[in-house]
Amino acid sequence: MLSKTSLTQDLLTYGYVTSVNHLKLKVVLPNGFTGSVDPVHISDAYTAKLENLVDSQNNEEQNMENNLQSLFPVGSFIICKVMNPSSNHVKLSLNPKDINQNVFSSQIKLNMILIGSVNSIEDHGYVIDFGIKNISAFLNNKDTEEYIEIFNKGKPLQIGQQLRCLIVLAPSDKQKNKNESRTVKITIDPLTIDSTVMKPSMNLSYTCIQPGLKAEVKIVKALNNSLNVTFQNYEGIIPSIYWDLNKRNKQFYYSDLFPKYKEGQNKTGIVQSVNNKIGIYLGLPKGILGIADLQGLSGKGSSSMEEAYTTGSEHKCRVIGFLPVENLVRVSVKSIQTDTQFLTITDVIPGDVVTCKVKNIIEKGVLVSINERLKGLIPKFHVDDDMTKSPEEILGEGDNIKCRILNIDLKSYRIFLTCKKSLVESTCPIVFRFDQIKEEMLLQGYVKFLNDVGIQIAFYGDLTVWLPKKCLNLPPNALPSAEYKIGQVVKCKVSKLIPEEDKFFIVIQDNTKNQKLPVDEVPAPEVQEKSIKTTQKVPVVVDIPAPEVGELTKCIIHKKTAKSFSVYLIPSKKSALIPKMHLSDSMEMCEMMWNNYQTNHILDVIIFEKTHNFIVASCKTSLMKATKDKNFVSSVQDIEVGQVLVGVVQNVLDYGIFVEFPGHTMGLARNKFITAEDYIVTDYWFKSGMTVRAKVIEVKENKEKFCVTLIMSDVGIDPTYGLKLLQTAFKEKEEITKVLKHIKGQEWLLNNITVGTICFIKITAVDKNGAHCQLENGVKGFITKHHTRGHDLKKGLRSNAIVIDVDPASNSVELCISPQIILDAKELALNSIPVPKNTQMESIVLLIKADLVLVMLTTKVKGQLAYLCPKIHENDVTSCERFYVNEKLKVEYVKNIGDKVVVQLHPSDVKASQMKGLGTKKPKNTTKAVSDKENVKKNKKAKSDKSKPVVNDSSTTKKEKKGKKRKAEESNDVIVEKKKSKKKCKEMKKEDDECEMNNEVLDVMPPVFFNWDETPKGQNNKCDDDSEDEMSQDEAACTNSKMSKAKLKENQQKEEQRLYECSLLSWLLMQLSLFHIYGEQVSFSCLATS
Repeated sequence: MLSKTSLTQDLLTYGYVTSVNHLKLKVVLPNGFTGSVDPVHISDAYTAKLENLVDSQNNEEQNMENNLQSLFPVGSFIICKVMNPSSNHVKLSLNPKDINQNVFSSQIKLNMILIGSVNSIEDHGYVIDFGIKNISAFLNNKDTEEYIEIFNKGKPLQIGQQLRCLIVLAPSDKQKNKNESRTVKITIDPLTIDSTVMKPSMNLSYTCIQPGLKAEVKIVKALNNSLNVTFQNYEGIIPSIYWDLNKRNKQFYYSDLFPKYKEGQNKTGIVQSVNNKIGIYLGLPKGILGIADLQGLSGKGSSSMEEAYTTGSEHKCRVIGFLPVENLVRVSVKSIQTDTQFLTITDVIPGDVVTCKVKNIIEKGVLVSINERLKGLIPKFHVDDDMTKSPEEILGEGDNIKCRILNIDLKSYRIFLTCKKSLVESTCPIVFRFDQIKEEMLLQGYVKFLNDVGIQIAFYGDLTVWLPKKCLNLPPNALPSAEYKIGQVVKCKVSKLIPEEDKFFIVIQDNTKNQKLPVDEVPAPEVQEKSIKTTQKVPVVVDIPAPEVGELTKCIIHKKTAKSFSVYLIPSKKSALIPKMHLSDSMEMCEMMWNNYQTNHILDVIIFEKTHNFIVASCKTSLMKATKDKNFVSSVQDIEVGQVLVGVVQNVLDYGIFVEFPGHTMGLARNKFITAEDYIVTDYWFKSGMTVRAKVIEVKENKEKFCVTLIMSDVGIDPTYGLKLLQTAFKEKEEITKVLKHIKGQEWLLNNITVGTICFIKITAVDKNGAHCQLENGVKGFITKHHTRGHDLKKGLRSNAIVIDVDPASNSVELCISPQIILDAKELALNSIPVPKNTQMESIVLLIKADLVLVMLTTKVKGQLAYLCPKIHENDVTSCERFYVNEKLKVEYVKNIGDKVVVQLHPSDVKASQMKGLGTKKPKNTTKAVSDKENVKKNKKAKSDKSKPVVNDSSTTKKEKKGKKRKAEESNDVIVEKKKSKKKCKEMKKEDDECEMNNEVLDVMPPVFFNWDETPKGQNNKCDDDSEDEMSQDEAACTNSKMSKAKLKENQQKEEQRLYECSLLSWLLMQLSLFHIYGEQVSFSCLATS
């Protein structure tokens, strides 16, 4: 490892950028050494650019610092050269002229890696400078795409940016001898460079070997703690910690190396190996590797180190720093560091009680030491409750005192404390963030600032409240300075919270007049001056009644039970329940909110049910909207025929669906009044908790029972429903994202990831459904098989991808790696075009969810992502099944909701016309059946009239009776066989429908149902036995038919074969439609079945 003796001038080494401050890059070198890079040591081109900025005199310092941060983001690795090794701080250079100082043009070879810098930006690419005489390179824009996606977050390269370049085409020997300026061909593709290995046959000179070079070496000798190796004619050492690359911690670019580790944390480590010259290596939780150097050990000599720290033994250790270049966590196993309460300032929390030692008394207050590493200041007005005495009268140097942490300033690394007895021994809650405040909470603060117009009360941390003069209950013409002093302790009570605005109201307890005040606003109305009584008023407790059914209110979550949240209503403080299914109109969001809402979270609710024993509240947006629209009933007595109400599915039975409405009113929707579609299986599509809109069609006597219809055409369709549903979905998704971001804190990895983000991924596993992958920042992703067109999926594959869905609950994303999709998105990012209105546009479906469909426009604004609502009604349960991935749709622009584009199906699209007719129940065509029945009756009557004068009942012979009996039996057999045939056809249709609904035929295709009522001319294929008229017509036809029983069976078999071939043909057509994918289309000329 790097040491003070090996840190010499002209040394080339890796560096890790930690910050950009005061126009300097702060860099961490191997083994924890620190250095800095001045802007003039980045490159010659960058220095010239700085001179131009200075000449312009237009916020040059801010522009220079912002430009440095974009060039070298915190967390990026760089190659630097030591210019001035100092014991305190090392001066470094990134200039290619310094790094490649000893490299000559004659030494450049194929597959050699050089450090370069962007010298200028041209129309078609970038000119790269290596600082080598007569050598330069040019990079096309196309050759930089991969690098820009991975390391530049999609932004173009900038002047002065450092690049690792691989020589793809080197100058020939003749060109080198001519000593003329030559341009070499290079690549900066990260995957190509990482896979390049330098072999001994290259015969590189020593000056051409640079950090980061992969080389093929030969092991000469194996020692306990290192390997001695040779490369060409050079010798090298590989420490034991780098033998197994799997033991090294994973690198993260542009983010923290160890996001779950902080300085000061106590961990348990297992000894991996011992090095007498360096220290011990320990395995820490979550696969992180740590190192305890000789200074971090428990003062034991090197001779007894291996005995004290045997391999596999566990030791308590504390994180004291990080070695980003080596990817190691620096720890200490010294008991004096592991057992101390506070190791760094980040361990200190406002409100903590600590014992301090007085170091010195100064004008501003008292300097104290918390421990060996932490110091603090007690302001002079926080030394004692009696502020008339000076600090010297109360404290002396060396005194041990008990203090409480007031505030922490991380930027200046200062800690402020108080030793006022009223605050140190206070029993009031300690709050230093807004989310810790609750209504009716008693707090203690102190006066931090005052003037003639008011006072500022401070609590712990940065939490402060400004109280204007009018709210202080002062005597007439009195000033705040007459009643209050800086440092005075004030007791107050929280009266009201406004979470949406991070505001709260307080009441000062020691004043005679209670005045509420928001944090950042002064109340407008003036307070009339009245005589002030000296006696303090006793607060009167008022019992606020609970809201009634249909009223809107707020609540705070108290605890989570088996199937509901127990909440307290605000401001009545009454207990209530929110069932899991009442958290949202969306069943998917109900599950997400149920899993992630925490105690003390505040919700907007509507009272859904109220009895003497309990109250049920609901968060469903549709119920709240119904209340605002005054389309709401609170009891069964208000139910009338014709009313359209919003309810919740309570139970699904064989004969119908029970729908619950507010006030515990229950209506029944019988099977024939549930949907207009015959193929829908009720218990499959309708679930308990689903929001529906129903119309009252019948009310029983005494209004004890009533019936409703759920058929969309009967209830009525709102053309704006889809837009409102999308608005609600976006709002709820944003709310749950905020909750999860607050809960997970630093574990939240989705800060800069939204739908449409183009990222770089690596596939980690492949299964039958698609591919699992991981993004650069550790976010996990999944790619379905429908979004992998143009790629041969395999583990380890790296590719660009576009995010099509973000799941905040699982901290994961869904992606698409189709090349054409990504190309269109990139082109749109470069040339942003507004979406035209009232224009038909082509689009392709990328994602289908319950409440939304994500499409990408393929014409007009090519590459624009947009959202489409698949539902036209609350009762539209099969909406998702009408769309399939990679389907092409005609759409038109509706509006923007935030940064999201919303479209709808264009009226010319076939699917739009299908959706319009979903709610209409088609009447059965019985005209023909009735007319045929009447014709049969007329024929029968005519025959009977003709036979009356000729045929006599008494003259009927036995032979004729037997013949009639035989014909009747034969006709009965024909009718029975006909019924069996119809029953079998109906069973076949039912099986086919179930197969379609369960997605057994094709999991992404919409359900295509064969129309059994449409038959070719000349064939009789009636399989619907619901109509008695049609049945009677069949009986008549069968009675008059002279077809034999064998002939009927033969026709039956032919009919069944024809139905099977039609089903097979429909299935094949659906399979072939899969090939109509975006960017390529397969056509077929004919399809025949035998």
